[in-house]
Amino acid sequence: MKKLNFQKSEKFQKLSLFDLAAARVKNSKVLVQASPGDLIEIIDPFVVGESFYGIVMSCDENYINVYHSDSRKIIKWNRCVNCKVTQL
Repeated sequence: MKKLNFQKSEKFQKLSLFDLAAARVKNSKVLVQASPGDLIEIIDPFVVGESFYGIVMSCDENYINVYHSDSRKIIKWNRCVNCKVTQL
């Protein structure tokens, strides 16, 4: 019998339900204009009065990756989200 040789490829990141929800939330029709290093406040994405603060790590045409220090995690947000950006 022949042995199959499987090589390990990149490790896959396990996504939580919060990660999936953050990537899909769209509460604005305007795309966020941000660049890496900007401070961002994502306003009321799920619960009124609960905002998320972070630093933009990267940005592409559909998503922005934001580091949130309170959860010590990089979360992928949709660019059509209601937020305030402070450019540095």
